[in-house]
Amino acid sequence: MSPDPRAPCRRTTRPSNRKGSLVSYGRNGRAGGACSLEWKINEAQKCEFLGNARALLFPIDWPEPFGLVMIEAMSAGTPVIAWPNGSVPEVVTEGVSGRMVDSIEAAVEAVQQAAYMDRRKVRAEFEKRFTAAWMARAYVAAYRSLLAHVPATARLPEIALPAVAARQVHWLGSELRSKAAARS
Repeated sequence: MSPDPRAPCRRTTRPSNRKGSLVSYGRNGRAGGACSLEWKINEAQKCEFLGNARALLFPIDWPEPFGLVMIEAMSAGTPVIAWPNGSVPEVVTEGVSGRMVDSIEAAVEAVQQAAYMDRRKVRAEFEKRFTAAWMARAYVAAYRSLLAHVPATARLPEIALPAVAARQVHWLGSELRSKAAARS
């Protein structure tokens, strides 16, 4: 008979005998059970933990704006198995950095297939799309694109204004744009 899922419980997690897998122990001390898995690791342990996992299972069922844990797994070369909700389709490249699934059965199959995915390609996908250098290049490209649509007379001069507070810079930019629009 399975335990009542509404009953309070404490669950611990310990590494199993197989590298890269965890066994979750429920209220009766046996594997499985009806409690949710909660296991905290610090930043120093995270890379090794994710790097030794076969895959990250991310069964998100709501439109999460951005799943940082997926990026962390990919940075360790670990494929992501996820439901295609929220930002998952933007983060996971199907067949390269992981798989998108729509059922538990498909997730089980994808976890088995993850053992054959090239972890170097998962890491390369992370480096191509989610590093700080990539983010900085994307911001610069976005700013250049926005500036290309602003008349030259409305642009701020390209000088350093370290003593001017951010709201003053915003106000100055608004004033310049207003004056440029009035002249047009």
